[in-house]
Amino acid sequence: MNDQLVQTSDTPVWDTLPEMIQNNLARQHKEGGISMITLPHAKLLRSIALDPSNKVVNDIAKKIDANAEKRRKATLKADFVALQKEEIVLLVELADAKKARKGKRDDCEHVTTVRRLEKTLKASQWKRIGQVTKILGPLTQEELTSADDEEIAEHAFAVKTAQKLAALGRL
Repeated sequence: MNDQLVQTSDTPVWDTLPEMIQNNLARQHKEGGISMITLPHAKLLRSIALDPSNKVVNDIAKKIDANAEKRRKATLKADFVALQKEEIVLLVELADAKKARKGKRDDCEHVTTVRRLEKTLKASQWKRIGQVTKILGPLTQEELTSADDEEIAEHAFAVKTAQKLAALGRL
């Protein structure tokens, strides 16, 4: 977000705030929209796009595990050797599936979008911290308090509620 300010607002107190505070609040508002609405949606789209290739990799890994279990229980050398050859084939399939998954991930626009949104949030947070330290001075190490636990619980409840509303298509 550039340092452009919202010049007017429905809140009369807005215009009385110093420019840096207006910018900081506008930045927080943008971050909230990204982290609470845009980013979860982008992650869902990413998951939908990548789940098929992840499923293929997981299925092959399960076959390898099952094969290893059979091999441990094999009593005849011929069975053991046959299962070992089968495992080699499965390992090649797994390597190919992982390579295909990586290619899909590299080509997926939703992965790029999620990464860009996360970088935007980090950059904006860094910018806000810079603004705050100009006013309040250098950052200090903070200890967690019971008020922090209350905020965590409040946030968890809000997230659960938003997820339920999103599942119902109301958000």
